[in-house]
Amino acid sequence: IPPTAPTPTLLSGRPGVKASAKPHDSLPEGGSDVEVNPSSPRQRSCSRSPSPRGGTAQAVGHSLLPAPGRGRRCAGAPQIVFEMSCDYLCVRTMHISYVDFSGRRQTCAQSGFNVKIFLPASSRDVEVSFSVVGGNRVYKVDRSDRAAPWVRDASGHCMPETFVYTSDSMPQHVQYFVRGSSLHSWVAQVDERQRSESLLHLISRDYNCVRSLNVAYTDLDGGRQQWSGSGYNVTCHLPSDARDVEVTFSVVGGRKVCKVDRREPAMPWVEDLDGHRLPEKFFYAKCPPCAQYDIRGPSLHAFISHVFEQQDLAAASSGSTMGSMPSTGSGIADGRGDFGVAAEMVPAIGGGVELQAPHSEFLLPKEVALFEPGPAQLFFGGVDAEGKPKGPRQIFLNTPLSDTETAALAELHRTLAKRGIGGEMGDFPRYMELHALRILQTCKWNVNKSVELMKTMVKERVRRLPMAEAEVLPDLKKGFFYFHGRDRFC
Repeated sequence: IPPTAPTPTLLSGRPGVKASAKPHDSLPEGGSDVEVNPSSPRQRSCSRSPSPRGGTAQAVGHSLLPAPGRGRRCAGAPQIVFEMSCDYLCVRTMHISYVDFSGRRQTCAQSGFNVKIFLPASSRDVEVSFSVVGGNRVYKVDRSDRAAPWVRDASGHCMPETFVYTSDSMPQHVQYFVRGSSLHSWVAQVDERQRSESLLHLISRDYNCVRSLNVAYTDLDGGRQQWSGSGYNVTCHLPSDARDVEVTFSVVGGRKVCKVDRREPAMPWVEDLDGHRLPEKFFYAKCPPCAQYDIRGPSLHAFISHVFEQQDLAAASSGSTMGSMPSTGSGIADGRGDFGVAAEMVPAIGGGVELQAPHSEFLLPKEVALFEPGPAQLFFGGVDAEGKPKGPRQIFLNTPLSDTETAALAELHRTLAKRGIGGEMGDFPRYMELHALRILQTCKWNVNKSVELMKTMVKERVRRLPMAEAEVLPDLKKGFFYFHGRDRFC
């Protein structure tokens, strides 16, 4: 269990906002889901700024993709949400016992890596416990102690973990994070929040310095709100209907947390053309139900090492990609998952995600789509009487290649293979498959320079992707024209 340390009080970015932070243990990631009596939480007014409820900072949520559940619910009826999120070391069961409106004691249980159970709002005297599939109980630990020791009775036996809620202490939404092996499972964290709140959580994986979580968003009334909290582990309960959410990080003392390429094991810094590090920013057109940011490093070199964003139930049921928004125009928007892979697997084109504004219907007219270029358009200046190009190639894809070009591509394959890139055949990384011939021509057919240019592509393009629409929309709205290839002859 990673050690924890006392956490400074959160600093509110707006008058009247209550917030606090508390040490946390490391948390599980992801999992399949079981949902009992699935319910859409009742929305309430969210014109206030976010604040952790009850002055307690808790753990972050994890993957909650919906699965078919049992039972029906009344539309719009308020319900109590009990949620269990686990790691993958073993399968657990959440057991719930409660007294219904008629005074009868009812019980229910569900097993899985991630489980949701919805109870009627009239439920009282609720008891929640956990077990591992196979029979072993989930035992209680002292979560206020950095070492999280087992809680034992007078005889020295470990005590089972049980949570009891009366009518006065009943939460609207409570989430338990269970981790550990089958013989030593425990509840690492508990988060209580409103049904209409999302969870943003900054988790320190070391204690080299104190960091801040900074959130800006647009509320239901269209006003721009800001919130900031500092500590080793910081929790922000954000209104679920918040939009245009921007999340940034800083080190207490003023230095910003900069961006790294999390797809690479070495996590290199992402830099601009002048060699300056880019600040880490996350944009969400719509606030995710839950997002967790793991942060590491000293004060001068802090970075986000891992990000988990829980998918919205509605988005999951519609089949959209996690972390992406479906495009409102024609076609399908790129998903963050397409670019959250190793650099060699990043697509050669695209990279814009969370698209909300559709493309113009005049962006690709049929005259351009159906235009078939001839030799005069393939090469600058056309070709001579013998059919030899007078200038460099202008259109590279879906056209015949010359023997010289084919030989140059083969030589580039061999050079990559000698350098240990692309296996025995020297296969091109995906990010340059469509651009290999263009790279060779740019480097005047020098294969060694072409390999070096590949490294530049990784630094200046691959590591900057994906880009959310919110990041570039202000520039796009200024307007631009771009003529290239076939467009010039239509």
